Amino acid sequence: RHTSAIAGVCAGVVTGFGATSYRLAVDALVDLLGD
Repeated sequence: RHTSAIAGVCAGVVTGFGATSYRLAVDALVDLLGD
């Protein structure tokens, strides 16, 4: 594995849902920014 440059500031990862992953990620981002 390589060392991620952004892993330290990531709140999470959304994978495995196909195109729906993008919608789920945006929804999560909206929730995080709303707090």
